[in-house]
Amino acid sequence: MQDPAKVSDKIDELVSQLVIANLDKEILQHKLLHKEQQFHEVSKPIELLKKLVMLLEMEKEVAMEEKTNLGYKVTSLLEENRELATEALVCDHFHNVCFLQGCIYSLQASRNSEPVYDKVSAGCIGLDKHNTKNKENKTEEKTGFKWLKKLNNINLFTKCSLNPYATPCCTFSLHN
Repeated sequence: MQDPAKVSDKIDELVSQLVIANLDKEILQHKLLHKEQQFHEVSKPIELLKKLVMLLEMEKEVAMEEKTNLGYKVTSLLEENRELATEALVCDHFHNVCFLQGCIYSLQASRNSEPVYDKVSAGCIGLDKHNTKNKENKTEEKTGFKWLKKLNNINLFTKCSLNPYATPCCTFSLHN
């Protein structure tokens, strides 16, 4: 048989090892719990950053769509600007033609002592501007290529003639 003192020492040694193992286990559990808390604290900002990235990507898509829409609008406005510039040039040309025709008529009339205003329309010398503007504001609708339609309706060779008995050049209406 064994000595009771040796058995008691072995039991004490086993109990101390068990206590040490228990303490090590509790320390490791505490460290694990602490690390899990740190992981959760760090993962929250990461999740928020992921959501922020998704939101920014959606905003980027919306901005790209708006950019495309604005590009179409700019293209449309540039085309309209070109149309208006062409229309202004045509109007300026016909204003000059009307002015010159009025001068020609007045010179011919001064030779013949005939009244000039019978041959020159009110539009050539700007007498109907007020009426034209009022009508224009009431009936004008935006349509594409108005200047092309107007240009097609104008016959440059028969409307403006040096013949004093020809029809005056400004009898046509530039505004449909």
